[in-house]
Amino acid sequence: MIPSWNYASSVKTAPQIGDTAPASGLQLPEGQSTVILLTRHLGCPFCEREIRTLVDLAKQASNSDTRFIVVVHSVPTYELSKFVTEELQLQVPSNVTLHGDAERRVYAAWGLGELSLLDIINKDIISQVGELKKQGIANRLTRGTRWQTNGAFALNKQGRITYSHVGKNSGDTADLDKAVSSAQ
Repeated sequence: MIPSWNYASSVKTAPQIGDTAPASGLQLPEGQSTVILLTRHLGCPFCEREIRTLVDLAKQASNSDTRFIVVVHSVPTYELSKFVTEELQLQVPSNVTLHGDAERRVYAAWGLGELSLLDIINKDIISQVGELKKQGIANRLTRGTRWQTNGAFALNKQGRITYSHVGKNSGDTADLDKAVSSAQ
């Protein structure tokens, strides 16, 4: 594996259903259902699809009491906001928080390490990227490291994990509908 840059020193074990959220530097709301999405990097078509899905879910009236947090390691928070609003042209509802994690401390606390070369690119993943391109989602300028894995977690109002997903490869994305419904 090619080493990447700016990686937090130790990756913890990913929290499982029933666990409490790890101390990670994220400000988690108390007494509110929360869905946390940690993307691989900006420019990743799989990450773009997850961000679009999360924003769509956050806009639904039935999810207005749920907090959504998008974490990305590749840029500071203000650049993430600019990417989402200008490049992806999404209107971010007030129940969505964008968070830059340049040192990848949040990723390490939530158990998200790095992928191998075969986890990033192989025949199946290339096929999935082709399908996304048909939907208008294509590779963009990469900001960050492609080696970072993704993940998503949901917490109920009591602060317990109700959904836990750690990507096994670059195309293994979270079921955000399931994450939202598990937390409510």
